[in-house]
Amino acid sequence: MKQHSKRLKVALYLNFRFFKLKVAIFFVK
Repeated sequence: MKQHSKRLKVALYLNFRFFKLKVAIFFVK
């Protein structure tokens, strides 16, 4: 159960970074 929670946290972290990257690109353009 703990391992699943860890994977979920990693997925959320990666999604957050990807979202920040998209926002940065949007503002740069």
